Amino acid sequence: GSSNILRVTGNVKIRKAMAKGKLKPLGATMARYLEERYNTLPFAERWSYPLLAKPFPDEDESSLRKKWKALVKKLTTIRFLEVYDALRDVDGGIVGQFEHTVYVAEGGPEVLTVE
Repeated sequence: GSSNILRVTGNVKIRKAMAKGKLKPLGATMARYLEERYNTLPFAERWSYPLLAKPFPDEDESSLRKKWKALVKKLTTIRFLEVYDALRDVDGGIVGQFEHTVYVAEGGPEVLTVE
C-alpha cells in the first residue's frame, strides 16, 4: 500500500514537461515549489497542503485535498514525484515511526523531545 510520504525524483525537468504538454502552468508552479522546498528529500503530504491555499484561497479543506490528490497523481505519472510504500511489519500491520532529538552530553544522552 502507499503512504503519504513523497519524494521529488530529480529526473524530470519542469520546463521540458510543460513544453511537451505534460504539465500545465499551475502544476509547474507547484512542482517548482516542491523541488525548491524539498529537493529530493522525502516529505509528508500534509506539509504541502498550505501550498494549495495560495492559488485556491476560497476552497475548503476537502476540495484542496482533492486538488492535491490530482496533482500528486499527475506528478507521479510523469515521474516527477515518487510515492513511498507504507512500512509493514511481519504480520502486515503498518509500522509507526517516531523521531527524537537527542543531546549527547558528557554525562550521557538526554532526549529533548517530548511525546
